Amino acid sequence: MAQSRHAVHRTILAVDVEGFGDPHRTNPHRVAVREGLYGALRQAFGSTGLPWADCRHEDGGDGVLILIPPEVPKAPLAEALPRELAGALREHNAAHPEQERIRLRMALHAGEVGFGEHGVTAASVSLTFRLLDAPPLKAALAGSPGVLALIASAWFFDEVIRHSAAADPATYRRVGVTFKETSAVAWIALPDHPYPADETGMAASAARSGTPVPRQLPAYTSNFVGRAAELRELTGLLDAAAHGAEASGQARTAGTVVISAIGGTAGIGKTALALHWAHRVADRFPDGQLYVNLRGFDPAGSPVQPAAAIRGFLDAFEVDPGRIPVSLEAQVALYRSLIVGRRVLVVLDNARDADQVRPLLPGSETCIVTVTSRSQLSGLVAQRGARPLTLGLLTVAEARELLARGLGPDRVTRESAAVDELIGLCAKLPLALSVVAARAATQPGFPLAVLADELRDARRRLDALDAGDLTTNVRAVFSWSYQYLDASAARMFRLLSLHPGPDISLPAAASLAGIPPRQARAALAALTRAHLVTEHVPGRFAFPAQRCGMPRRHPAGTGSLPAYRLRGGAAARPAPGPDLPDPAPPGDGTGRPCQLCAGAGLVRD
Repeated sequence: MAQSRHAVHRTILAVDVEGFGDPHRTNPHRVAVREGLYGALRQAFGSTGLPWADCRHEDGGDGVLILIPPEVPKAPLAEALPRELAGALREHNAAHPEQERIRLRMALHAGEVGFGEHGVTAASVSLTFRLLDAPPLKAALAGSPGVLALIASAWFFDEVIRHSAAADPATYRRVGVTFKETSAVAWIALPDHPYPADETGMAASAARSGTPVPRQLPAYTSNFVGRAAELRELTGLLDAAAHGAEASGQARTAGTVVISAIGGTAGIGKTALALHWAHRVADRFPDGQLYVNLRGFDPAGSPVQPAAAIRGFLDAFEVDPGRIPVSLEAQVALYRSLIVGRRVLVVLDNARDADQVRPLLPGSETCIVTVTSRSQLSGLVAQRGARPLTLGLLTVAEARELLARGLGPDRVTRESAAVDELIGLCAKLPLALSVVAARAATQPGFPLAVLADELRDARRRLDALDAGDLTTNVRAVFSWSYQYLDASAARMFRLLSLHPGPDISLPAAASLAGIPPRQARAALAALTRAHLVTEHVPGRFAFPAQRCGMPRRHPAGTGSLPAYRLRGGAAARPAPGPDLPDPAPPGDGTGRPCQLCAGAGLVRD
């Protein structure tokens, strides 16, 4: 192609291979991927009737920049090329092993391009690469079963795609792209696994193109594993809302907001699930994603007040401070007015209770809310129709995968026996496993059996489950739940550590505490709402908070607790007065309680 000192107009197409640098790919694998990429591009261009030979190609190692002459019509690049390219990639993948298969991101734009001795340069080319690297596009491809995700600039969508029925413009989703110095609007499509057509959403989003689009979702962990059923359930709620009906096929009450309430014990992975899912579906909320950590259970201090959270949302929409009213009620009304009719995802993380959440709920059914909390949020379920989703422990396979993410699959395979023991000692709790993986990764020369030996000492296991800060200290994390219990529930939690079995019945718990069954049920209900115990079958309560190696120890003088066993196991009726000492919150030798207040009988020797 002839060089020119003057910029000339070009259609710009860029592609990038997902995971090209994955360590599981060897150099021969990468050579095969590159050959497959160029073969698929040539085949797709030929099938579409686009002149591959007349285009300028600049290789990027894991991708290609293609500049298409101005006389070539732009519409086929959005109409036929994506489908043909996806088909060519599928053919390649069917004939190659996993390490040589290709999933591709593709960006379309157009603009003036300058050519020089050392290549091309232009703001339009820079924008194209920013779009190609945009987190919403990566998330769209990661969440798609297909092989291709396409992003088009606002210009290309408005000037080309919107006017072509063959390009299926209603299957595109508007997104905001904030990357490095770039802040722009773009449109994403999945050519071989398209989004449902949405003419109304496309028009509404276009009409609001000048409105700020907040993208507040924090980064999510790369070590997320499992939770396939929960992800399907969350997406099912979203799909049902999009079609105006519940999953059962019954019509949803007009004007209601779909709320999912993700609950579970401390360290179970509620925030990780919420953020992983939110990033996967972010493209379906073109008007923004709002996020706030409500710090309901947090070492940093008091829970966030609703007024502070609302102010953060108003700031995200760039509301002039002079327009923000003084009272909370007026602020809530302004917030709800701003997002009425908009497709916004609201993630309320780490909520203390339903009262903290209610003012933050939108009033428009076009919005979706996801709440995480250690509390059950029964009030939201009863009053607002929230869908509860309680997380359990990981499976053994998922726990192994989590450790492999941090330690590498080779090390996990090589030290399989120690890995199995670590999984058991951590009780398949994601936080505990993540801490173990972090500690082992920082000492790659130490056998995992050494760490297993350290965790095997039940009295000091929680000391080992500490990655150096309060958010990754298993003892501290559980203590934040304990400190909000009332006196009766806290005492029951401590006494449950004396019970030798994996679960307990209501009569046995009443006998253990020396209180009437009615009071025992109230205490167990409070612990259940806090996800510190679970009623896994009617009338029997298990101790998820005590599975992570928190040792059980009888107070001095209780021996084998014969009186409790006789009362709880046989007569199952409380004695006139308990014959068991009430285990006080254990100390650290100084008379002060440790951070986890003996909810599992933790005693330091």
